[in-house]
Amino acid sequence: MKTANPGDPSSPVPGKLIALDGPDRGKIFELEAGRQYVAGRSEECGIRIDASDKTVSRKHALLTLSGNTLTIENLSQTNPVQVKGKAVSRTTLKHKGQFQIGAGLFTFEASGRPDSGKVGKSASVNLKIVIPAVVLLVGMVFFLIIGRGEKDTLGTGDADITRPADIQTDAPTAIDRPADMLPKVTGIPVSDVEKEKVEEHFRQGMFFYDTGNLVRAIEEWSRVIAIWPDHREAQTWYLRAEKELDDKVREHYQNAMMHYKYMRYQDAAREFGIVVELSRNKSSDHYINALRYLNELRGK
Repeated sequence: MKTANPGDPSSPVPGKLIALDGPDRGKIFELEAGRQYVAGRSEECGIRIDASDKTVSRKHALLTLSGNTLTIENLSQTNPVQVKGKAVSRTTLKHKGQFQIGAGLFTFEASGRPDSGKVGKSASVNLKIVIPAVVLLVGMVFFLIIGRGEKDTLGTGDADITRPADIQTDAPTAIDRPADMLPKVTGIPVSDVEKEKVEEHFRQGMFFYDTGNLVRAIEEWSRVIAIWPDHREAQTWYLRAEKELDDKVREHYQNAMMHYKYMRYQDAAREFGIVVELSRNKSSDHYINALRYLNELRGK
């Protein structure tokens, strides 16, 4: 099948299947509305899956695109199609829906656009909300400026008092570890042997964090939490590292898009590769789009 242009909103292709994982990872299969596709290892299949995946039948599933929905009918008796880890005989997916055939994980993307009338109505409603909010914000800033000016004019009559700077520590701050993000205490008992394992994994996590390897640090701290769910330090550092990793993925994705825009394709491919490598959420837009662009650039 042809490969669609990534990120092209004018693409005439009604729908696409993108392989997120498995032997076909990175491949894009275009779908036409109203047409039925058989997915499997057979050469006769419209969506031919890599023959190295022996868990896939010769004719594994029947796919039909109708509007912005994809209907999937299972044809395999030995290893049925799965959605969210559960076997299905027939299911319907909407935009960004995922399903599994054998070892392959696929996501469905519908290219249909919303009705223009609905878009206009939504935009009108948004303006009614946004404009008063902007006016209110401007008014608040105005009064804050006036209040500060009056305070500076009156003065205190005493010498300015400077508040000592807070002592900087290497531990995460309260902003890094909001209480509502930490799981509740379970009270599960942990043996001395398990505590030794926990401390070893925690030290390894700190080592990887200090050397800039956020992925390995998160893995080590997740092992700590799996053994001892109430380990507060591991929970705190895990959340902090996860946020930093998400920020890092976002930064590399923005760099990649900038390189791509100015046709620096080699630099773009390198940055997209980093995004794919660092992304822990394989269903995120950053991961899916980076994988799509990377597949396109490798074909240039």
